[in-house]
Amino acid sequence: MRLTQQTDIALRILMYLAINRDEKTIIDDVVVKCLCPRPQAVKAIQSLRNGAYITSRKGRNGGIALARDPAEISVGEIVRTIETDIIMAECQTQHPAHCNIVETCLLKNAFDGAMGQFMHHLDNISIADITSNSEVLFCTGGPMPQPRDGAPARPAAATMFKC
Repeated sequence: MRLTQQTDIALRILMYLAINRDEKTIIDDVVVKCLCPRPQAVKAIQSLRNGAYITSRKGRNGGIALARDPAEISVGEIVRTIETDIIMAECQTQHPAHCNIVETCLLKNAFDGAMGQFMHHLDNISIADITSNSEVLFCTGGPMPQPRDGAPARPAAATMFKC
């Protein structure tokens, strides 16, 4: 099983907003700092807004922000909001078409149980939990170059949330 890129982007957006709660956030910042294509970021933001996880304002002073405390938003909630069809095999759908033993096969029960445990685990992880290391989160791109003047090393702005 693999979650879609849309879910990954939505989670990264929420993480970014959680880390930068005190700053005005515009979509273009999210696109650059979350390293995601703008159309996919916009789609994820719309889904998150429709699910009441973020708020948005248009206009000159517009932007996006978390609608709830990051400790109150579970990863499981977000996965369910973004993923429309979370299954491991076709037999988990309402109308499996390509299996002639679906009525008697116990594999579906095994997959259902595994999925239940997976989602239960994600339900117990909050956005606050996955951003608890915010002091180093998203400092990507390998080792940071050491400046010659003795100042602390900083990653390029385009590859960091807050470091």
